[in-house]
Amino acid sequence: MPNLLHRLIDMLKVFNAVFLHGKNSRLKDTQADHSSLDSDHNSLDSAQPSYFLKNLQQIGYFADGTPLTPQTFEAWRKLKAAEKIKRNSACLQQKLVRWGSLVDKPLRLRPGGHYYVFLHIPKAGGTTLEHIIAKNYLPHQCIHANAAAITQNPSMIFHAELGHPRGVLMGHYQRSSVLYQFLGDRSIIHFTMLRDPIQRVISHFNYTKTRSNHPLNEKVKDWTLEDYAQSDIKELQNNQTLRLLGDCSQKMAQQSLDNPASLLIEAKKVLANEFSLFGLTERYSEFLIMASKLLGWQDIFYVRKNTSKRSRRSTRIIEAAQFSAAALQMICDRNQLDLQLYAYAQDLFQQRWQQLGLNEASVEKYELLNANYKAMLEEVDVLF
Repeated sequence: MPNLLHRLIDMLKVFNAVFLHGKNSRLKDTQADHSSLDSDHNSLDSAQPSYFLKNLQQIGYFADGTPLTPQTFEAWRKLKAAEKIKRNSACLQQKLVRWGSLVDKPLRLRPGGHYYVFLHIPKAGGTTLEHIIAKNYLPHQCIHANAAAITQNPSMIFHAELGHPRGVLMGHYQRSSVLYQFLGDRSIIHFTMLRDPIQRVISHFNYTKTRSNHPLNEKVKDWTLEDYAQSDIKELQNNQTLRLLGDCSQKMAQQSLDNPASLLIEAKKVLANEFSLFGLTERYSEFLIMASKLLGWQDIFYVRKNTSKRSRRSTRIIEAAQFSAAALQMICDRNQLDLQLYAYAQDLFQQRWQQLGLNEASVEKYELLNANYKAMLEEVDVLF
């Protein structure tokens, strides 16, 4: 009987992988095409509350115990960004499961005892990671919702019957998002992914140029990188640092150029002390192995999602080596904070990797298994 049960579990895993790859992933990719809308066009907390919210009864509580009603939510919306960040930081400081605690006692629990919150920075490998996360938890426990959508309708992240937020929350947020105010009743596993700033900006440039349904496509489709590098698009300028700090406004972006030292110190503190763990796109395999060890993820196999598309008629994706030195320098000049933060993150990630006692052999073994997984899905695709 145990062998039969194990075979059944293996079959279900394969079916799950095929189903996610063949159907759900395409559905989610459609949603992901617009995932940068909140960061490219909107202030993350500026969306107007929906009609549904205006007629809403109490559905939950803020972190300080205040009932969540249309009136108290409107009061939150009127707070200045600095006050929102202060309150959310206090919530995280109180409820966060810190790195050291994870190392001492890795988790083997499903949602119920914790909230799992993935702060998805655009073009840092997050859409692929969201698919991996979703494979490790039950569907009703997971939700992908960006900050602007939650601002319009905060009830969307709550269980209708249970009256508390879903256990696994994923989307484009920043530290000032109201999302964190709803998580006061459990401990929080908070994580994110960072990417080499130059590569991330180039990836965002290519992505917006090659996705016809992206909100910025019409604006940038005929741009050069030089045009892009001189624009006011928020993703261009120290956006990883600003998301961690909690304010992606144009005012804060300018401050990141005029007075960077204090912002960099604060961003490093946030990364080290307000996230349970974090990953680097360049060390994707290592992060997945780390998450499997610390969070109990059993299925960490994947194929890449939400990548830039190459036109059949012409190759529109441009690699870094094809850009002029002047264009790349402009990007560097506008991302000095991100570059310094990323250097710090690389060192911290390496320290933590070594602390777990993991090695290159485990990475090679995992990547071989993942290559086999991708090959299997390619063969299965022929059947559908």
